[in-house]
Amino acid sequence: MSLPYVDTTKPNSTTTTVVLGSNANTGDNYYNNYSISIDGQTVVIASYNGSTSTATLMSALTAAPKSGDPFIICNSSITVISIGLVSGASTVSSVVIGSGKEVTDIYSTNYLTLGTDTVKISGYSGATLTATLATNLSGAPTTGEAYAICKDDPSAFLFGLNTSFIGGNRYFEIAVVVCIIVLSISCVVSLLFMMGGSSKNGNSGNDGVPQQPPMNFSPNFSPVYYPPTYR
Repeated sequence: MSLPYVDTTKPNSTTTTVVLGSNANTGDNYYNNYSISIDGQTVVIASYNGSTSTATLMSALTAAPKSGDPFIICNSSITVISIGLVSGASTVSSVVIGSGKEVTDIYSTNYLTLGTDTVKISGYSGATLTATLATNLSGAPTTGEAYAICKDDPSAFLFGLNTSFIGGNRYFEIAVVVCIIVLSISCVVSLLFMMGGSSKNGNSGNDGVPQQPPMNFSPNFSPVYYPPTYR
């Protein structure tokens, strides 16, 4: 499953290991260096065993997660605002969340991740705990399904790159790509310039300007005349 990954835990988690849900990726080290937010805490994943869906954490949680606890795994620069379970009848355009927040519009302009969907929240009713979505989900969520609400779009990072150690910033990733492109163009231009060279023997170059012949650095030796001597 691609990132961000929102799900609920399986049994047997500890303060230093989290057993991920049934939708977890089966590849070893797939979630390495990404952050997992669970039960109000955010820690970095040190290693991941794909066969057991177990993430080993770089630092310990204050308490072992219970089976069925919701979590999100995403880039470390993302601010996770709320994680919970869908608590009522929802549709593709509105989701009843179970955080208990009862402040009008507290989640507006934030992003909701649910399953494989990440959509922007256009409005929130504290009275009904319902988040209205700017675009529709691919399917109506079910009661008890895990969701996460983030300040920024956790799916917006280029190539799905994990850049936790260098800030995890999508603008940094864009800058890296631009630098690679510029460097590649510079190398091509330099190569073409060296291959083209300049015209020799005073011939005109492509710009019509006579070119100087190449400089000869070989030393010139003139014969020395020694007059004969007579005795």
